[in-house]
Amino acid sequence: AIAVIEMAAGDTLLDLPLFASLTPRPTWFSPSFCLYLKHLAPAKCSERQERGEGNDPAKPSGARRYACAVGRRPMTTMNDNTDAQSVPTPPIVPPVRPARPSGVALAPRDIAIIRDIARFRFLSSHQIHALHYAGTTHENATKRLTQLASGGMLSRVFSYPRVKSTDRNNGRPTAIYFFPQQDQKNVKDFLEKIGKASDWNEIEIFLKTFNNAREFSQQYLAHEIGISQFFLELEKNCREPNAPELVFWERTSPISKEAQAIIPTQSKHMVIYPDGFFCLKYSRGYAFFFLEYDNDTASLPKYRRKLEGYAQYRDGKHFAPLLSHYLNKYLVPHPDPTRAGFRVLTVTPHGRRRNNLFLDSLKLKAFKFFLFADIHDILTHGVTGKTWLRGKEFAEIQKQIDALPAETAPIARARFIAERMPTMERVTFED
Repeated sequence: AIAVIEMAAGDTLLDLPLFASLTPRPTWFSPSFCLYLKHLAPAKCSERQERGEGNDPAKPSGARRYACAVGRRPMTTMNDNTDAQSVPTPPIVPPVRPARPSGVALAPRDIAIIRDIARFRFLSSHQIHALHYAGTTHENATKRLTQLASGGMLSRVFSYPRVKSTDRNNGRPTAIYFFPQQDQKNVKDFLEKIGKASDWNEIEIFLKTFNNAREFSQQYLAHEIGISQFFLELEKNCREPNAPELVFWERTSPISKEAQAIIPTQSKHMVIYPDGFFCLKYSRGYAFFFLEYDNDTASLPKYRRKLEGYAQYRDGKHFAPLLSHYLNKYLVPHPDPTRAGFRVLTVTPHGRRRNNLFLDSLKLKAFKFFLFADIHDILTHGVTGKTWLRGKEFAEIQKQIDALPAETAPIARARFIAERMPTMERVTFED
């Protein structure tokens, strides 16, 4: 700072009486001090130069006198006949700073965020922003989430999306938050320490056993965030007027040991691992659904075998034990679980994958059992709206396909179908 002062206006810049008269006394580079440098000091310097002052090397400048006063530099006097004589500099004692409190204080909104991450297992910063920071920017949400992660209250990894030229956040990584056991312990200890154990009880009821704190693959993160987005939309849609009641939903991905203990293995080639299970209540009764969130990684025959496993699971009447378990778990009254059915929902990342899986599923001839949508359909029309493709509504297009000439090339046939798929009627869960 002394060097800046001397370089700004010369050796005779700083006039201590004038500097001391400023009230309150400014600190280095405060607005008041900058004003002094800009206006008052140059004028004072010019006055002293006109009087011939400030040119005697035997007299230390104001800047040097001030530096000596604060212990920054020894005072020296120099002339042609004497050597430099140094005045001993007093030791500089660093200021004593108060100890910074460890950990991060949790506000009510922080506790609500942690509770939702415990419910959904994985949430992106954008999803948390939509849930809890609707009145502010994503940057503000990210800043607070980063503080929670740094304080050991949450954990996060980063997902790097595929680059798209039309994407507004082209190539930017997204933080994915989760809540492993070490973070659970930190939050529990903190809330108990400040007398808010009841807040922990509200979080604890949603917790799953989740020990994995490694770096996840990009495909895995995209899959888990897609599942979270589906259930976020389901909850939002069921809060709307005239919507069905959401009785319960449960995420079963990663693989649920609880569900797998009840679901029998069809064969080593046909094992079903649903991503979610939920129940809706309509005026005419309950409806049950398995969720499969497809990540565009399985071949068509491989995915068809997965759907075939669900068909065998239904035809073998294996659903009643699993349903009875969940009805008892969530205290849902049902007259006869053995007579209840279910449907399988497939959600894809884009429309082309949705159409390919739907057309291939027609080979199973389960035209009302499997429903298909892509995530953009759900964001536009909702989970409970006219969103879903079903085999029954494909009958009219099938008639047109059957009327094509036998020599129609496969590429022409595929184009014919693709042109008619957008005209296909969509259905709701009640249809």
